[in-house]
Amino acid sequence: MTMLKSALVLLLAAAPVFAEGLPDFNLNAIRARDILEKRAVNPDMIQGIMEYDRIPGAPQPVCVRADGRPMPKFKPAETYRLFDPANPVMISRNGYVQINSSTKIKVNKEKGELAVYFPDVEFGGGAMFEGGSDLFVRITGTEEAPAISWATVICSNGSFLGYKGATFDFPQRSGTFSISETFAMGAPKTLIARTHRWLAGGLVTLEDLCTAEFKEKMKDARAETLPEKLGKYNFDYNPRKNALKVTWENK
Repeated sequence: MTMLKSALVLLLAAAPVFAEGLPDFNLNAIRARDILEKRAVNPDMIQGIMEYDRIPGAPQPVCVRADGRPMPKFKPAETYRLFDPANPVMISRNGYVQINSSTKIKVNKEKGELAVYFPDVEFGGGAMFEGGSDLFVRITGTEEAPAISWATVICSNGSFLGYKGATFDFPQRSGTFSISETFAMGAPKTLIARTHRWLAGGLVTLEDLCTAEFKEKMKDARAETLPEKLGKYNFDYNPRKNALKVTWENK
């Protein structure tokens, strides 16, 4: 309140030098509880400030302490809530989730190639932020019109944070193909039940995605379990690079 009154006093003191007919401020009518208890500034004070700001050349008020010394610089918070109100993980310059991935597609009249570097997830923050990720991959569609779908599920302390996933529909005879990618954390993470129904569509709770039982249940939906060949498509997974290469002939 001292800062507010000081600012208004400076404003009023400087005004007569620059303009006439300024609004009449009655500081005695502005009580601290009008601001602190009601959490709202007095309407008369707001109106007076608006009228003052419309005066050409009027100086802007400067906030100072009651003893005339400058106000201390504002220091922004260094930590921010990420998720889980019961046990919030705080993100700061020492805590983060970094995800790197890439998808490259090359198609011509003779052949096609799909190169996928599956999402690589890095957690920062040491003991403050303990997390992990699991990659799930499955061939969907039919042998004549197959698709490959993958999702990297991101968890922390048993809680589902989000996922990065995609689905690629291999080119048909017309040469057309499609790829859809989704990255969702926080509230949008529930999208996984729609974009990857084969993975999470039947779960009662998405927290199950982070359990050992679920990982065991989906042990066949791993990149290393992909077939070497499916129809005209050849699959080559490199576990060291966490990368998949699919090649095919356009006949």
